[in-house]
Amino acid sequence: MKFTIEIFLIILLFFVIKISSQQIEENEFSKPRDIVIDASSSTSLSVCWKTPLKNYCNGKISTYRIGILRIPVENAFTFQTIEHNDEIEEQNFEFKFLKPNTEYAVLIQAFNGKCEGLFSDVVVQRTAENLTSLNSPPSQPKLTILKITENSITFKIEKNEDETAPVQGFILHYRKEFDDWETKNISINEAQNYTIENLQNGLKVDIYAIAYNSIGQSNSSEVLPIKTLVEKIKIPEKSQFIAEISSHSVTLELSAWKDDQIVIKSLAIINRKKNETKWDYITSNAKPRGRFVILDLKPSTTYIMNVTAESTGGDLFAEYEYTTLSRK
Repeated sequence: MKFTIEIFLIILLFFVIKISSQQIEENEFSKPRDIVIDASSSTSLSVCWKTPLKNYCNGKISTYRIGILRIPVENAFTFQTIEHNDEIEEQNFEFKFLKPNTEYAVLIQAFNGKCEGLFSDVVVQRTAENLTSLNSPPSQPKLTILKITENSITFKIEKNEDETAPVQGFILHYRKEFDDWETKNISINEAQNYTIENLQNGLKVDIYAIAYNSIGQSNSSEVLPIKTLVEKIKIPEKSQFIAEISSHSVTLELSAWKDDQIVIKSLAIINRKKNETKWDYITSNAKPRGRFVILDLKPSTTYIMNVTAESTGGDLFAEYEYTTLSRK
């Protein structure tokens, strides 16, 4: 009896090993075979493959999942489902709208009504080079700000990541507030880290770039509106701003508000007697240059004067107290 049980266990073990071996073999041959990929154009790949061997298909194949991955940009396959053509052994599919001169990885999986098969081996192929791009202007570049200070702007200009046309350099266009547009040719090396210097505090600057080659120029990049940082602005002292005082007038040195670090757009000035609350509006649009005289003041009278300066760094406020001279 013991001998019979031992023989039975040996026979059972033999069949288990045989079935396991057969399953491994079936799985191995249940994946699509002999995948061939041709670069049919600069933007397409034609894929051909043979169906899994019929003895190992575990049923009739109904569809395929065919996946593609762009190397090295993407990290996951994008799949499409296509119908199986039962009349031919060699199946085919064409991927379109791809990037020129770019490597892609492709794999395929078969399905039937019951289950899914194994994935095929991954096959890599590169799309053809777009020869027409060699005779085309570049596409729109990208402009990225790296650093902004009180008096400078640092940025980089990059060609489009999908660019296939050659790029020889860039043309920078920039406009400081209140000024006209200026241009600057920038080489490929300079474009990695370029700085516009000698700007004023709080100055608005618009910048964009154009790529070019021997064929022509690209469309402009997005226009970036930038504003430099603002340092603490010094308000003019009374002795700097009030130049002369008489019995009936006060002379103001408007140029005392001129600053090399910011742009003063205009000065608004109001004036009142110290012992009164009513303000007299003197001017709302004085420029920071030359002198300005306030007339019709009372002798021997103390006045309070408020000045609001509109600047690229924001509005600035100052208050001055002064007393007119006595009547002679």
